[in-house]
Amino acid sequence: MRQLTSPTEPDEALGLAEQAGEVAPGDLERSRPRRWTPCWAQAQIAARHALWVEVLAVCLLYALYDSGRGLAVSRAATAIRDAQLVARVERELHVFVEPEVQRALAHAHWLTTFFGIGYASFQLGITGLVLLWLYWWHPNVFPRVRTLLIVTSLLALVGFVLFPAAPPRLAGVGISDTLHIARATAESGVLAFLYNPYAAVPSLHESYAVIAGGSVALFAGRRLVRAIGVLYPLYTAVEVVATGNHFLFDIATGAAAVGVALLLTIPLASVGADRRIGRTLVLIAGRGREVVRPAPLRGSGDRQRVA
Repeated sequence: MRQLTSPTEPDEALGLAEQAGEVAPGDLERSRPRRWTPCWAQAQIAARHALWVEVLAVCLLYALYDSGRGLAVSRAATAIRDAQLVARVERELHVFVEPEVQRALAHAHWLTTFFGIGYASFQLGITGLVLLWLYWWHPNVFPRVRTLLIVTSLLALVGFVLFPAAPPRLAGVGISDTLHIARATAESGVLAFLYNPYAAVPSLHESYAVIAGGSVALFAGRRLVRAIGVLYPLYTAVEVVATGNHFLFDIATGAAAVGVALLLTIPLASVGADRRIGRTLVLIAGRGREVVRPAPLRGSGDRQRVA
């Protein structure tokens, strides 16, 4: 094979080598340097990577979320005013039912305790289990759900920064804090690192519940399990209201964030043959290379064998 004398134009040089029969088409495709292109990035997002890579992506996402949490905490007074504004809007719309929900559950201490434990553990615990289930049992679905979760979290982060809002129990609007009943107060211990007291809008608890519950409802095999997936977001809505951590407005915006993220991630998930029309697809079969090309205009066949 002759020496290539145009290192600044590798594609042109390799193309000339292919025409001379010195480089097989498959080698040509593999020898091209990988570039960061929109299609390549889209393919990476739509792929299921090694488990440690997926876990690392989640950790990086949380690091970004934690940086936004620091901005919100520094604006505590603004967050309380915003929460009081939400309460006033709900009163004007006659949907300020959070105190009634708490009073209805006042005598069921075991249920209040269960809600407190669920608030402290279900958001990350159940969401993580659902992601692992999709990773192992529905690998084609996992990338879409993972991407949906990431985009939803980023949208929520924007909301936390632009509209920091305290939970109802800290806003002085007549809603009590019931988390201490379950001895799972979010401001203590390890939860203090994972918890943002002034990031109530949108409700990420509800967002994650919609994503996890929707995934189970759509892809589980048993009807009972699918029914649990449908009910899980409803349970979460009652849970966050009963514990005094979210208004109905927060719940609605949490579900809306998932809807917006779903619309944004549809193009990212559309990686298929339509993105590869007109390209050469190289298939390695045994000792030979089979090159599949678009059918030529003269109808001379669409496969050629390369020794």
